[in-house]
Amino acid sequence: MLMSISPRQPHAAATTTTAAPKPNTAVASLRPPRKSFPTTGASYHRRTLTLRALALRPRERAVCKVRDRDAVGVEDRKVRSFPQEAIMQTRLFLGPVLVSTLAACSGPARVADTTTEFVGKWIYQSGSTILIDCPNTPEQSIDLSRVPPANQPAYFSLASSGVDTLHEIDARGCQYDWTVAGDVATAASGQSCATFPDGRGGNRVVQLQAGTKTTTDAASMVVDVHFASDAPEACSIHVRGQAAKSSL
Repeated sequence: MLMSISPRQPHAAATTTTAAPKPNTAVASLRPPRKSFPTTGASYHRRTLTLRALALRPRERAVCKVRDRDAVGVEDRKVRSFPQEAIMQTRLFLGPVLVSTLAACSGPARVADTTTEFVGKWIYQSGSTILIDCPNTPEQSIDLSRVPPANQPAYFSLASSGVDTLHEIDARGCQYDWTVAGDVATAASGQSCATFPDGRGGNRVVQLQAGTKTTTDAASMVVDVHFASDAPEACSIHVRGQAAKSSL
């Protein structure tokens, strides 16, 4: 009997099943959680730009630094210039205010007194006269350096009544007001005197027509004054001559 022999089957390789190792939970707990990076959104773009900046070549990074520094410099100059502009604007605003405030506190500017050289007692010198010309009467002359009856020189006193005005009182008690401009004092017309000498030992009423008294050295004075007497005489009277300031 023939036996059929089946071909030899290869032995199945022994398979060994290895159990997966258990994770070491103690070690895993010490590791920080793995960070996942977003692939979209603003965070992704910032990360991308950062990586690109790191990838720049040194020359390109240097150029970027220069641009950043220049930009910061411009902003810094703007910040520094702001206080200066503010200070200038403040000065422009406060300047007129301070000037007006100081002017208000100090009051009006003081005007220089122009009467100083005229103030004092003035005595008529030789050659000074009063010429009296009345209708139908010979001209009469009175020597002001020797006035009768005492034959003493006539005089007048000037006192300051303002920064540019004077008040006069003469030896006969006549009073006049003068206005000073530079070296000349001028009398306004219309002022009168009732005790003006008539040349005969008496008085007559006169009206001042025009007059000047001039001094350039505060020591000597030129006098030139015109009067007119009241009616019925209607005389023309001219006072002229030179006076010297008394030291007394």
